[in-house]
Amino acid sequence: MRRKIVFFAESVTLAHIARPFTLASGLDPAEFEVTFAWHPRYRNLFPVFPFTERKIQSIESAEFLKTLDTGGPSYDVKTLIKYVEEDLVVLDEVRPDIVVGDFRLSLSVSARLRKIPYVNITNAYWSPYADIRIPAPDLWPFRALPTAVAQGLFDLIRPLAFARNAGPMRALHRHFGLRPPPPDVRAAYTLADFVAYADVSDLVPVRGLPGSHKFIGPILWAPRVSKPDWWAEVSARPGLKAYVTLGSSGASVILPKVIAALSETSFTSLIATAGHRVPPTVGSKNIFYADYLPGDEAAAASSIVICNGGSPSSYQALSQGTPILGLCTNFDQQLNMTTVASRGAGISVIRSDCTADKISNRVHRILDGSGFKSQAEKCKTELAAFPPAPKNFVHWLSDIL
Repeated sequence: MRRKIVFFAESVTLAHIARPFTLASGLDPAEFEVTFAWHPRYRNLFPVFPFTERKIQSIESAEFLKTLDTGGPSYDVKTLIKYVEEDLVVLDEVRPDIVVGDFRLSLSVSARLRKIPYVNITNAYWSPYADIRIPAPDLWPFRALPTAVAQGLFDLIRPLAFARNAGPMRALHRHFGLRPPPPDVRAAYTLADFVAYADVSDLVPVRGLPGSHKFIGPILWAPRVSKPDWWAEVSARPGLKAYVTLGSSGASVILPKVIAALSETSFTSLIATAGHRVPPTVGSKNIFYADYLPGDEAAAASSIVICNGGSPSSYQALSQGTPILGLCTNFDQQLNMTTVASRGAGISVIRSDCTADKISNRVHRILDGSGFKSQAEKCKTELAAFPPAPKNFVHWLSDIL
């Protein structure tokens, strides 16, 4: 008898859809009956969709990114209550054996109310057990202070800030008569029966990790899109190349600055705009663009990946041994690039510091033989030694069920 499993994808960014989709695709349909609950705003990037779909609501990406800019909670209590109510409709109709969610924070309540085991897909740098430096966010007043002063101030107030961001989740649990998580946003983000980290511990060290938390490895995904007409000739060109992908959550205002920086160089640039408007400066014989590109192939063909610093793009680059320039537009990306930079495989620039001159300077620093390439190659070796995430996930499910 097949096991029923429901994947919930919170559609605020493409990553939170691609990760559960990739894991679901790795399940044997003879053993699992998969339902995929999501808001299909990125449906065009998934032409083959072999699961039963259930449409659920998700706040708009622009609304989500706006809250990140303020440094406040991602969701208010009213929204989370609506999410729980919608979750329960799906759970009551499907009656799954297990629930898997990616940033669907309401599942920590709805799955518990229905007594269904819940697996939470997240990144280890959000774990309360992560042994990493937590950077000061690119927010006022920190951006107005010298770096060392800003970091010292944030270290002092971080417990209060993390408690404030956990507030809506704690209120949600109390609303449904459940014990709230600790006053720490990291505890709220990782609250589940089982936590699957889409990372490797070599990149994100942890301490005292419970047995219910497991590193399953990076969940690599690239869109199935037609390659542009220029792809074959340009990707095979000799010489230095840069792959630029700011992703669905990258600030479009940064793209013109990146292109301005690259226009002053002699190497070839492959740019995935993710549907953002192409700046009028595009026209150089060495700059080529498309809405989406096969990221794994583009990273492999390039000497540097310039991205938003997020986990999916970073792992895509490191899996090919390509160093990273992360142009971070939110705190999640800052956290991820902290781990990449600590390995010497890349450099990050926060949004408030993103100028064409600084981008150009960092590109040349990475490419000028400072050891970034060799460190990225070491990361590639470590990632290659780790079994693929879908395989790890299937094995873990067999233990859970």
